[in-house]
Amino acid sequence: MRRLQVITLFVLSAVAMRCGGPPAPPTIASFKATPESIIKGKGPVNLSWEVYGSPDTVLIDGMEPILRNEGDTMIVGNSNVNPSQTTTYRLYASNEGGSVEQTVTVTVKDPPPPPPPPPPPPPPPPPPTLSNVGDMLTFNTSFAKNGKITDESDLSRLVNLLKEKENLVVEITAFADASTPAKKQKAEAMKRAAAVRSYLVKNKIAGNRVVVGKGMSSGKIEAKVVRVVEPKAPKAKGKKK
Repeated sequence: MRRLQVITLFVLSAVAMRCGGPPAPPTIASFKATPESIIKGKGPVNLSWEVYGSPDTVLIDGMEPILRNEGDTMIVGNSNVNPSQTTTYRLYASNEGGSVEQTVTVTVKDPPPPPPPPPPPPPPPPPPTLSNVGDMLTFNTSFAKNGKITDESDLSRLVNLLKEKENLVVEITAFADASTPAKKQKAEAMKRAAAVRSYLVKNKIAGNRVVVGKGMSSGKIEAKVVRVVEPKAPKAKGKKK
């Protein structure tokens, strides 16, 4: 009789243990990275997770273990990471009933190459030259009311060119102020052209190489090649007898 009671108690105990067995493993409802792809050095990436089913512990690669608070039935959270290369993060959750895991990969791309440098600016146009009949230069020059030059700086180019090419004859054409009465504009323009000729002569340009033009231009002085004189051959020195 006593043996029968022991067997009965064992069976009842086994049934009780089966009915009150271990819980089901936890469930990973969500484990994601935002964003899933970054340019190297342009983090951070936010990892977020939702684990249900009374997990005791959640482990994520490279992070401290996350423990469930007493009475909670889930572990929900997020954290920032800064991967320097493509990395797969593993989330591991467990309780008495077992464990589950899930992974998410963050792709790290190298930065794009820098854009090519802009093309160099085009070379400046060659400086103007005077060589042939019809070649022309323009100059910005200021004049006083009496026709005298007040700004000679731009005329130095013409002086240098005429000294370089000693066989050129140029015609100087000047302009008149728009405020000058029409009947006096031509005379004013010629007075200014004559002032430029005087400046050239003062700078050792022969007077017979500079002609004052009869026309007018607007806003600038013009020096136009009107003749190219062949240089004279030097005279042979006679021998003394």
